[in-house]
Amino acid sequence: MSRLRLTTYCERCGVALLLSSTLFARQVLTGPVWTAEADEMHAWFGISESSGDFNGDGYSDVVVGAMPPGLGLARAYFGSASGLATSAAWSVDSETSDDGFGHAVANAGDVNGDGYDDVIVGAFLYSHGQHYEGRVYLYLGSPSGPSLAPSWTFESNSSAVEVGWSVASAGDVNGDGFDDVVIGAPMYGVSIGRAYVFHGSASGLPATPDWFFDGAGGVNLAFGSSVASAGDVDGDGYGDLIVSDPACVPGGMVYLFLGSSNGLNHVPAWTMGSNTPQDGFGASIAGAGDVNGDGFSDVIIGSEGMSNGELHEGFAFLYEGGTAGLGFAAIWQAEGDQINAAFGVPVASAGDINGDGFADIAVASRAYDNGQANEGRVFVYLGSPSGPAASADWTAESDQVDALFGCGLAAAGDVDGDGLGDLVVGAYLFDHGQLNEGRAFLYRGQVICGALPISYCTAGTTSNGCAATMVGTGNPSVSAGSGFTLTAINVEGQKSGLIFYGLSGRAASPWAAGSASFLCVKPPVQRTGIQNSGGTFATCTGTLSIDWNQYVAAHPGAVGSPLSAGQLVDAQAWFRDPSAGKASNLSRGLEFAVCP
Repeated sequence: MSRLRLTTYCERCGVALLLSSTLFARQVLTGPVWTAEADEMHAWFGISESSGDFNGDGYSDVVVGAMPPGLGLARAYFGSASGLATSAAWSVDSETSDDGFGHAVANAGDVNGDGYDDVIVGAFLYSHGQHYEGRVYLYLGSPSGPSLAPSWTFESNSSAVEVGWSVASAGDVNGDGFDDVVIGAPMYGVSIGRAYVFHGSASGLPATPDWFFDGAGGVNLAFGSSVASAGDVDGDGYGDLIVSDPACVPGGMVYLFLGSSNGLNHVPAWTMGSNTPQDGFGASIAGAGDVNGDGFSDVIIGSEGMSNGELHEGFAFLYEGGTAGLGFAAIWQAEGDQINAAFGVPVASAGDINGDGFADIAVASRAYDNGQANEGRVFVYLGSPSGPAASADWTAESDQVDALFGCGLAAAGDVDGDGLGDLVVGAYLFDHGQLNEGRAFLYRGQVICGALPISYCTAGTTSNGCAATMVGTGNPSVSAGSGFTLTAINVEGQKSGLIFYGLSGRAASPWAAGSASFLCVKPPVQRTGIQNSGGTFATCTGTLSIDWNQYVAAHPGAVGSPLSAGQLVDAQAWFRDPSAGKASNLSRGLEFAVCP
């Protein structure tokens, strides 16, 4: 086994303001609501996971890889209104013994445009004329799920290349309407490494790659160790690609290649790396989705060996997309805060697990200790207009020694059709009747009932420079009675003011010609009545406040749509400015989720 594989064996395994921090605990995922295991000793079930709609029923399905001694396997579990099925609807085994089949599984996207997602599986130790050349298999989706026989295979025809160590959808890099796939071969050219891209078409994937790129050369390099679609980071309508070389001297490197009508450019548009040896920058990479809602896809990168107070604690970094592509300064970072925690391997998009319109991210720390050595932990960070918070919004762990929980990590899509993203986590050394059989866990997304409210949109200043904002305390609920107080603070003005809310979502529209205020709530809106009608607000310290639950109970369906548990509500305050030249002003907006 090469030194590379020992150190990066599991690379999959490998302006808003949060207010009122004393409010409610976030419960953004629930579960596990589903588990599956191999029931076979040393099966390493859960070493890789992915998701897609492979049978076209509108529910996301989950595919899990396992790599036991002997024949590797991949299994798919179909989603439904009740969640994932307990039994696999599709299962395929490797062609030959100990060929690494199942180490990498992925949703290939819809490569032939038939409306069904397809499955791609790598067998990086496959030997067929050349020792450890590797082979990759494509299984086409259909109304009954993925085919049992591969419709396409690719092998390197060169010894010790290990093609298929990593596999992924590349998105649509040439804009032809068909999804493309990317395959990593990190041992190509005596550890230089290569990434291959194959363009989809009505007939599927071609026999030979449409694009490939080799590592820079040198010692202990491994270009292609991790490959992923970056989404569309520059907003030009073409899918973009990221490829990593975590063994690149000195501390690892990640490359971005932009799509175009001709496919991927052969010159990277962006590179990012570490100058510290053994950082393993890029040991895991993923398209993060649009974490901050600016319309551009973002990218998350894990650096499992990075140190900052704790040796090799590991880091994760988020880079923001924009018209020029990815930025060169991370807009967010987090660290493991524990020696040898391997935080950042893997990293993944979590989809939108709380339904707020922002993509969320997940980071694993597979060697994390919390009562059990190397049990592993997964951290989820919610997206927002300013990006993820510094602290995790949700965590989970295995509670079992050496389980390496999080070694497999992927967005599960929406397996139950509730409109919220779900998360699948693998612990490939988990024991449950059989030693190291492995287990996959599904966590269900949910709206954060009574979550920390999010303040957003611009508040115009008054003639004395006051900028009002909104806070909330208590528990917003559809039931009658008191419990949730909406308060506008830093209000200043003459005589009157009111709070209003709407159910149609956020806005950021100028209030009136020449006004510095912005309307932060989309119409239709419900005004909650005039407060402080007989006096004035103190300079920059006035308040407007209502018991929102009591108001809703007294005015059911006031804005044309009855409230329901989990619904997002946006609220804002209006008040009179002290200056006659500024007749009115608006606070920042506040968004919160309704509880049952």
